[in-house]
Amino acid sequence: MRKLGVMLTLLLIISLVNAPSVHAAKQYTVYIIDIPGLGLAWMTSEGQEYLVQKVSEELGVYPNIRVVVVDTLDEMYQVIQQAKADPEGVIIINGHGEAIPLPTQYPDWRALYDDLRAIVEGGGIFVSIGGYPLYYWTRSSSTVRVGPDGAKYFLQASVLFWPSLGSTTVKTYSSTGLLNDPSLPSQVYVDVLPRPFHAEELSYPYLSAYEWRDSSHRWVIVGAIKLSSGWFVHSGIDGTNQWRVSIDLGVAMLKYVLNLPPLEQAVLYFRGDAGEEVTATVEYYGVRHTATGSLTLTVLEGTNTLTVYASGYTPKTVVMTPTTTTVTLTASTYTLTLSLAEPETATVNGVAVAHSTEYTGRFGAVTTLTVTHPFYSESVVTHTFTAGGVRVVSLVRKTVTYRVVATDRDYGSTLLNTGVTTTAGQLTLTVSVEHYTPVIISTTLTGDASTTVELAPSTYTYVVVFGEPEAVTVNGRFVSSSTVCSGRYLYTTTLLITNPYYSGITTTHVFLEDEVVTVSLVRKTITVAVTGVDYDYGTLVVASLFTTTAGTNTFVLSREYYRPVTFVRDLTNDFTTEVTMTRTAFPVTLSLARGLVVYRGTTYTPEGGLVTITLGRSPESITLTGSSVYPTTVALDPFGPTIMSFTPSEAISFGKFSVPSSRPPLPIEEATNRAIGLVLELLTALLVVYAFVNIALGVVRGDLKKRVRRIVIATMLAFLLVGVMDWIVGF
Repeated sequence: MRKLGVMLTLLLIISLVNAPSVHAAKQYTVYIIDIPGLGLAWMTSEGQEYLVQKVSEELGVYPNIRVVVVDTLDEMYQVIQQAKADPEGVIIINGHGEAIPLPTQYPDWRALYDDLRAIVEGGGIFVSIGGYPLYYWTRSSSTVRVGPDGAKYFLQASVLFWPSLGSTTVKTYSSTGLLNDPSLPSQVYVDVLPRPFHAEELSYPYLSAYEWRDSSHRWVIVGAIKLSSGWFVHSGIDGTNQWRVSIDLGVAMLKYVLNLPPLEQAVLYFRGDAGEEVTATVEYYGVRHTATGSLTLTVLEGTNTLTVYASGYTPKTVVMTPTTTTVTLTASTYTLTLSLAEPETATVNGVAVAHSTEYTGRFGAVTTLTVTHPFYSESVVTHTFTAGGVRVVSLVRKTVTYRVVATDRDYGSTLLNTGVTTTAGQLTLTVSVEHYTPVIISTTLTGDASTTVELAPSTYTYVVVFGEPEAVTVNGRFVSSSTVCSGRYLYTTTLLITNPYYSGITTTHVFLEDEVVTVSLVRKTITVAVTGVDYDYGTLVVASLFTTTAGTNTFVLSREYYRPVTFVRDLTNDFTTEVTMTRTAFPVTLSLARGLVVYRGTTYTPEGGLVTITLGRSPESITLTGSSVYPTTVALDPFGPTIMSFTPSEAISFGKFSVPSSRPPLPIEEATNRAIGLVLELLTALLVVYAFVNIALGVVRGDLKKRVRRIVIATMLAFLLVGVMDWIVGF
């Protein structure tokens, strides 16, 4: 595996040495990360200053290389993001040695290292000068250790940058001759621990400028590692004590990777086609150089293509092989387009022209154009041909006065006498007086003029839209929805608007302008008095007073326990009427001390002394059954339910809502009944106690059957006694 790596490296070195200047036309931007106040590791502030100076002297002199010093974390973040989007031609040099600034936008060092690798893999170059690469990160004056994992993570390879071989530290590294620069040392002695990468641990192609090796080890202290389309350039010499050597060799390694051609001085002479000196501009790798007569320019060795620009001359592209070139520029010929805005036709220098015409002249020539028109003032245009373009010419119309007199068509009075200042030519004029129909005048003017016109008075429209009702009578004529009246200015009309169901109104209108109005009449309010009498007895049941509006109305007369009466009337004024009402069935509640109620063959048993039945409209008969009859007279409410108390009798007849009389019970009778009731309640209580005591004794003494027979016999005797007493009370 090590042999394969060595062979790949040699093949790559040979191809790079013998390759043509493929990068000669490529443009680069070198970003030097040099942020004041942030931590340094194996680098000093003097070393940072020297790094900027060295890069500017060695690379900044190339026309296709731009050097930028990045001095804030935010700027560093922006540079990295832009480089990720377009990494081709981007070179990032870390000026902080083993430490690299970490912008605050990154959550950790891995995110930054990912972006740096993406830039390199996309065709960019990342340069680490001084010590172990990516060993620390910093956001302040101090540093945070990442250790060897930083370089491993960035390279995605288990490669170390340690120089130890057992207990021996290798400090002397020899040139491989790769850089081929006699000004560089043949050997480098690193006083403090050097930081070479172990080439045998790499699977990537690499370049070695200074190294130590034996039969099984190859440690590269100045070299470059190929990562996809880009390079990682490394100078691992101590940047604290030997920062000058570390920077010199690191920049030399970078120049070798860039494969830059030599520079040379080229002289350009600028002449016009008439032999005159010309002020011209040359753009070379994005930089503009302007000079008069001649220009000395630093260019890349070889063939260079330049475009020369000069005001008033045709641009010329020059392929510059010799170092001295004379550029002869041809004066430009320009075209002037004379565009006629107003009028679109005119005479230019005696020649009729429509819309526009063109005139051609050499750079610097002057032409004079005279533009005339019978209705316009003359215009003279002077033009110097320094560029092509369009000259828009608008002539000024001659000013004339046109007097207009307007009179009333019917009365001949003067309405308007005015003079209009306008321009010569075709004129269209509207003569307008308030409340008169306008008149349009069309004429051609070549000088002052006057005219007289008659104006007819305006006719206005008065539209009346009917909101409610939509159909009315206007001045005796039936109208639906709306009506339209017309009249001359100041004419007066009167409208009488009526409807049988509404209050009429009179409206007067003066014709001052067109007008649309909405008219809504007010509906009449009327009173309807209705009385209801009983259909059977002719008695007054209900009297109601309705307030409503004129028109077709529906009325409902109602009274509890009567059928409602509905009637419809078309009314225009107050109205009085009488209706008959038929009674419906209604409930009657009877309070009974005892006995039953028989009604229409159905027997009703009182609950709590009350019986509720529903009586029909006709006279009814109710039968009350019982043993005693005490007639009494009770009046029945003819309009609703009532509660009546009765002592049972054979029958009660509801003829015309009255009942026969009956006698109430005597006091002695009531007292006797109460006494008998108390005796019955006492007997019942004694029976319950007797039964409870016997059951308990039967359980205790074991003769429960015997005692149950006693309880049954006692219960039968009690029922017999209750029956006898009930017979006595009923009698």
